[in-house]
Amino acid sequence: MESLVENGRYAGLRLEAVENLTLSVLVRILAKFLSGMGSPLQADR
Repeated sequence: MESLVENGRYAGLRLEAVENLTLSVLVRILAKFLSGMGSPLQADR
């Protein structure tokens, strides 16, 4: 049973790391996209 708990914790840490990495990548892509578009949100206003 202990091994299952340890594996669960390890999987959770790996999942959290993957989520953080994916989020950082999405933020970079979004920043590049917005800078490339020249802030279209301000253009609409």
